[in-house]
Amino acid sequence: MMMRWIVGLSLLVAACNTATESGHLDEVPADLTVVGCYALDLEEWDPPLRQALPGLPEVVELKADLGLHALERNRRLARPNPDFGLGAYAFSWWEPLGGDSLSMVWSTGYKGVELRLAKGDQGLRGYAEAFFEQPGAVIIAEHPAGPSKAEARLERVECRY
Repeated sequence: MMMRWIVGLSLLVAACNTATESGHLDEVPADLTVVGCYALDLEEWDPPLRQALPGLPEVVELKADLGLHALERNRRLARPNPDFGLGAYAFSWWEPLGGDSLSMVWSTGYKGVELRLAKGDQGLRGYAEAFFEQPGAVIIAEHPAGPSKAEARLERVECRY
């Protein structure tokens, strides 16, 4: 009797793990060729930021690993490289957008930067957009002219550990 209970419990755990793993699939298949390290360069914000944002890491690593907690859950992780922790940004991830495009987000939970990038010959190119939120509110416009944006370039580099 005890053996049946253990076998039944094992099957239940296996079924739960399978269901959890199937929930980690990207809606748009991820192009894992972008996984690796990139030197991040942002141009000036236009219009200029009215409030400061924490600095982004000089080198970011796009990982194949999926996040497990809060805003990163079921999303591919982005981390500074070398990884000494996220600093002011509690969450960072990237997601495929289809084609050769992806989105990368660095968030404190209330403010941060979203980068919209496309694959190029030497790395990723696109723009960064600052966002500012209040708990329970929609995104607050940063400037009457619209959100602050900056041109973004990410050149592929060797990962440092």
